[in-house]
Amino acid sequence: MDVKEQLERIEAMMRKSAAKPPAEPSLGEKVTRDNVARPVSVVIVGIAGTFARCATVRDYWRALRDDVSLIGEIPVGRLDAPADSPVPDGDLAARVRWAGLLERPYGFDADFFGVSEHEAALMDPRQRLLLMSIYHCLEDAGYAPSSLRKSSTALFVGVEDSEYAQTLHERGVDPGLANAQSMIANRLAYHFDFAGASEFINTMCSSGAVALHRACMTLRSGEASQAVVAAANVLVRAEPFWRLAELGQMSALPTVGSFGREADGYLRADGVASVLLKTLPQAQRDGDAIYAVIRGSSVNFNGQGAISMAAPHIPSHVNLIKQCYRGAGVEPGDVDYIEAQGMGTPVSDIAEWEAFNRALTELARERGVELTAGRCGISTVKAVMGHMHAASAFGALFKILDSLQSDTVYSIRGLQEASPDVHEAGQPCALLRQNAPWPRGGSPRLAGLHSYGLGGNNAHLLIEEYRAPLGASADRGDAAGQVFVLPFSARSAAQCRTLIHRFSLWLQEQGEMALRPLAHTLQTGRDRFAHRVAFLAASRDELASRMAAYLGGQPNEGVVESGVESASAVSLVAQDERQLSSRWVRGEPVAWPALWTADEAASSKRLRLPGYPFELTDYRVDADFADGMGEAQEVRFAVIDLDDSLSRLEKVQRFIVLFVAQALGMRAQDIDTARELQEFGFDSLVAVRLLRSSEAQLGVKLGVKELRDVNTIGELARHIEAKMAVPETAQHAQEATNEDLLQSLDRFKRGEVDFDEMKKMLCLG
Repeated sequence: MDVKEQLERIEAMMRKSAAKPPAEPSLGEKVTRDNVARPVSVVIVGIAGTFARCATVRDYWRALRDDVSLIGEIPVGRLDAPADSPVPDGDLAARVRWAGLLERPYGFDADFFGVSEHEAALMDPRQRLLLMSIYHCLEDAGYAPSSLRKSSTALFVGVEDSEYAQTLHERGVDPGLANAQSMIANRLAYHFDFAGASEFINTMCSSGAVALHRACMTLRSGEASQAVVAAANVLVRAEPFWRLAELGQMSALPTVGSFGREADGYLRADGVASVLLKTLPQAQRDGDAIYAVIRGSSVNFNGQGAISMAAPHIPSHVNLIKQCYRGAGVEPGDVDYIEAQGMGTPVSDIAEWEAFNRALTELARERGVELTAGRCGISTVKAVMGHMHAASAFGALFKILDSLQSDTVYSIRGLQEASPDVHEAGQPCALLRQNAPWPRGGSPRLAGLHSYGLGGNNAHLLIEEYRAPLGASADRGDAAGQVFVLPFSARSAAQCRTLIHRFSLWLQEQGEMALRPLAHTLQTGRDRFAHRVAFLAASRDELASRMAAYLGGQPNEGVVESGVESASAVSLVAQDERQLSSRWVRGEPVAWPALWTADEAASSKRLRLPGYPFELTDYRVDADFADGMGEAQEVRFAVIDLDDSLSRLEKVQRFIVLFVAQALGMRAQDIDTARELQEFGFDSLVAVRLLRSSEAQLGVKLGVKELRDVNTIGELARHIEAKMAVPETAQHAQEATNEDLLQSLDRFKRGEVDFDEMKKMLCLG
């Protein structure tokens, strides 16, 4: 018996002795879908992503279909570096020339998320971009983000170490705990007010894939009703490029030669992405639009045996793939293609190639089946977009989703001649040198997604085509002449017009469609904002016409807009819809779900619609920012108190305004005292400082509960001013609890204390 057979026997014995052994076949037993207990399927119901040269996932899909590279030259000034660092030259310079970079890595709608400009500059750019990505992901799934507050939604975020922290350090800025690695998921979960697990995962390049696996396990265990999985990579510093180039990891060409003869390294890339996951039964009950099924997922660690800890260990990768396919009850011949990591370095490419072929061959032998040579296509997206590190699995995942929609498996871009170490003859896998059709067959199509991290953490996922069950109800058409209310809102009139323009373009791309699901998604799947526009229409063409007229500034029948006189604008539509629209644009509450019968709601599936148009401003810590922090002086109430033209209430309010402005890096004139404190980015750290300053300068001691009970600067000023007006002894008396008062009275009645002592105890004398 050789070593391999001994290890297989030991492994089999360990599985048999486990408390809950997996459904594992004996050698030679054929495993089918019927004799393996499949885990509950997890499905993808919402997605969002921003990549190099791609503002949305749809842009990315267009690039794949048009065979467009997203890699370009690194602009001057794009990366931070120490002022005294030497500029690389020669071969090193050639290897730090190309990357896949976001156009606006520092762009963020701080006001929308209630973050001050000062705080936005301190935040890691990945946090900012993830806030916007997750918001769009929930919208894509047809859910108003605010509707998931307090829900058992879990959040898993894949990220590597922060590069922005080094820039802050060089600028002499300490952001405190706000940018701690463990806080990146917690801050996101706090903003959206999720109540499920909140975890950040750093397994280096496999972080995103491991996060997806963790989410699937959490959903299958019933710990959460849904899960958001996100990952981000934003290239900020130049030094990592130099170090990787010195190690020979970076390509000198503007492409990645994955699995090719000329492969000599990879190219780095930005990327931010998120998905919303549910179990299949839950998604079907909720009427969700489903992109695909995560049929199975597995993770493992290399362990010892490779050349080094950083090198791929082929046996570990083989075991990982076999474990994933066995657990999912998948036949090796069912997998049509595998999206590889494809780093473009000879060692890693050959390791993946060997692992794929060995795993499929061994599974086929176990199950007593034969595989046709070249049956499983191998592709990778690295040559299109570069390597997004922790977020790389999402580029692969979204590529698979597009392949399922376009019925096309995309080739390895630019691959002509394979590496001499890649032996394809007689192997079950084949490198894809050109796009291949992926026709629908009798069974749902399957693709593998392979990922691994530099430290040795590996992950493999099985992505399956979703097919609605037979007899599933389809969206029913609109009743003849039925008028629907289609509401749009944004924080400003300009943003609302931008949103309507995006919908107008989206509508042009649609064929004939019922308005019922569109109205239902807009009414129940979007948050509400101050500026509102409602369209009334009975057909797609009528809606498109009215949108075009509105955007063109033409008189428009069937539209109601907040702040715009529209008495005759809806004269030709039903009275009920006209009144409903008018109420809604005036800001009155409208219980949209109550307007739909159970049958109407059930037959109105959620649609994937354009997301909110964020208004981006670039926030970046520079030398001026650091100087401004150092020059800030403490706000002094004593100075404000010298102004006799102000009442005491006005002085207190002025003090709070200046304090908040300084703490949050805002201009005092931009602060609306009637606006909620949280909308400024007023957090617990600022609150504690304000409590201390109020006690020290105003002589008013505030409790945390008191501060929590006020919502605006105006309310807080009135509360503090009222306490300033009460003598200190009276304040103490007010703070006495009812229980203390009753105990004191009892002691007085029993003669244990006299009248004068009683007065002292109650702080009245």
